[in-house]
Amino acid sequence: MDQKYNARKTEKKWYAHWLSRGYFQADNKSEEKSFTMIMPPPNVTGELHLGHVLQHTITDILIRAKRMQGYDTLWLPGTDHAGIQMQGTMEKKLEKEEGKTRAEIGDQAFLKYIWKWARIYEKSILKQSQALGESADWSRKTFTLDPGPARAVSEEFVRLYNEGLIYKGPYIVHYCTRCLTAITDLELEYKEREGELYYIEYPLLEEGSVNNESGIIVATTRPETMLGDTAVAVNPDDQRYKNLVGKKALLPLTNREIPIIADPSVDIKFGTGAVKVTPGHDLGDYAIGERHKLEILTVIDRNGKMVNVPKEYQDLTTKQAREIIIKNLKELGVLENTEKIIHNLAVCERCRTVVEPQISVQWFVKMKDLARPAIAAIREEKVKFLPERYKKQALDWLENIHDWCISRQLVWGHQMPVYYCDCSDKPIISAIKPESCPLCESKKITQEKDVLDTWFSSGLWPFSALGWPENTLDLKKYYPSDVMVTAPEILYLWICRMIMLGLKFRQKIPFKTVFIHGTLRDEEGQKMSKSRGNGVNPLEMIDKYGADGVRFALAQSSYPGRDIKMSKQAMEDKIRASRNFTTKIYNASKLIIEKTKPTPDEKMEAKNIADRWIIYRLNYTTSKITEYLETYQIAKAASRFYKFFWNELCDWYLEIAKEKIYSEDAEKQKQASLILRQILRDTLKLLHPFMPFLSEEIYHNLGKKDLVISPWPKVNNIDFSPQDKQEFKLIQEIVTAKRMGKKMEAESLSEEGQRIVKYLGSRLAHSMLE
Repeated sequence: MDQKYNARKTEKKWYAHWLSRGYFQADNKSEEKSFTMIMPPPNVTGELHLGHVLQHTITDILIRAKRMQGYDTLWLPGTDHAGIQMQGTMEKKLEKEEGKTRAEIGDQAFLKYIWKWARIYEKSILKQSQALGESADWSRKTFTLDPGPARAVSEEFVRLYNEGLIYKGPYIVHYCTRCLTAITDLELEYKEREGELYYIEYPLLEEGSVNNESGIIVATTRPETMLGDTAVAVNPDDQRYKNLVGKKALLPLTNREIPIIADPSVDIKFGTGAVKVTPGHDLGDYAIGERHKLEILTVIDRNGKMVNVPKEYQDLTTKQAREIIIKNLKELGVLENTEKIIHNLAVCERCRTVVEPQISVQWFVKMKDLARPAIAAIREEKVKFLPERYKKQALDWLENIHDWCISRQLVWGHQMPVYYCDCSDKPIISAIKPESCPLCESKKITQEKDVLDTWFSSGLWPFSALGWPENTLDLKKYYPSDVMVTAPEILYLWICRMIMLGLKFRQKIPFKTVFIHGTLRDEEGQKMSKSRGNGVNPLEMIDKYGADGVRFALAQSSYPGRDIKMSKQAMEDKIRASRNFTTKIYNASKLIIEKTKPTPDEKMEAKNIADRWIIYRLNYTTSKITEYLETYQIAKAASRFYKFFWNELCDWYLEIAKEKIYSEDAEKQKQASLILRQILRDTLKLLHPFMPFLSEEIYHNLGKKDLVISPWPKVNNIDFSPQDKQEFKLIQEIVTAKRMGKKMEAESLSEEGQRIVKYLGSRLAHSMLE
């Protein structure tokens, strides 16, 4: 073995070896029982971040263990086109690097530009994944815009439309004026910001005349939207306004008459208890408007500019309009008060722009019918959530689900399989582009410009990536998958939708278990990210400390559903400590390999209590690590290995065994070789899922071949009685006391125990002299 472990050289060597032998490729014709995991496809928007590395490490640990346990394993990899995020990223990149906008170069040229970078980023992600040691089946790697998934998405749309579950119509949606597209509520973030609560008096009308002596005061954070008000609402239980319900008020600045209505959704405690109702620009107000059949006015367009308003405000931004409106309200004497507040603003999660609710004609999926089977399956525990609290969260969302807006005003994504001809207002819905109109046979047909929401395609991922709608061998064998490892933030965006669509199109839940890991956060609880500057670059860490060090540090921290909260420096310190552990493993293994002789793989024969104890501890470790991996307790499995190798094997047994290793007695040397080499062999097997590169390197130096496909260690039957346990515990206590300069008598030990204590004591004294 080399004097020092070279992680970079070793990792490159063994990954190339594994790939060349095809060890990661699944065999759909194999009769072996399968174990399948689907990779949540990373977005092709740049490099993997540490959150991806955490998720991929967990998955690789599980899949490597199953491969060694004799399963035909498939870890299905892929990448996601990431619709709105990728287009936004590329627009910024284009402007920054070339000084041009999408509008200036045109949509077709812009699409070519995105495709170029998507392929570059896809290669980068593959390189990073392989640097980490991921044992995914790269021969089956899929991109969500590849022809196979694209066909599946078109098929999905057509089937849902033909069943009446997809429709087009006007509805209020969240609209991003920066990305210029509709987004769902799941694509929002809420940011606390300082703002103002404005108290505005709306004069009352009595018998058609304005009563200048009295009015109703409303509280709002968005006075610019008052130009689109069509009512004032109060709570029906609010005694203060009982006599005003049914009357009318005059809308300041426009002198439009609007009704005063009672609606139970109004919060009596907010502001004055009276609120302005703008159905065209607030989701809650839209619901009130529907209940009371109010007129809907649009006063803010998709660019965030004022429209359909008095000339003074026309074409202003909402911020500009607000300033003038406040000034005019003060001049009218109807701005009663202004109060500083902290409130949550909804922003686009991609570009952080404050969203503008808009009435818009969009495509929607009716969700209630799709949700019912998913709710039943979750309640019946056909899919298991770990931690279990996410089961309730999934059910709560599904039981209160709204129709899903699936159209996006983007150029990057799956274009809708919807076509139009001038001869009819009715759309032509077809998975394959028709050559002519089925009604008039005209060839002048146009395709819908909108693309589909990214999650509409991702929801099919567990089976579209396996070849659906074709009934492929992969689909027959590997669907449903066994476990989905994922982050909590996409529970609704992705997990619930995969369950609904899996049941709809395959009549089966797409995975048996959903394992939700924690989120990496800094010491202040902020999510680690490159943009915030609080994240750790995984490639930098791999280059600095080796992939195994990064993997083991993350594995030690991965408890189900529990966030990993530590500073950037603390994270690097943890990775460094794991790298130091790799050094310990290498050096201890080197000593065993170089100071013992190769032996046949015959049954280990324990000659003394120390031999029986280490076999007993190895058995315990094997059974516990196996159990922990079966129950996705990754941190506990890593911790158990650490304790076994460092505390039990190195600190105790290896020190005791050195008496035989360095003995001139050939029989003692043979016995030491037999036990130590077989203990190391099985120890490396337990280590392999966590540290694949280091374990493979040492395994070959041990004279074995290809650990990646070697069988998982079995528990050896060893009789280690309660009396043995008590004896060895006492040995440890006496030696520990000696190490601390204390004295404990060893007379109660057996002759064998006294010999071990004497030997360890002399080694302790020798090391002190050195």
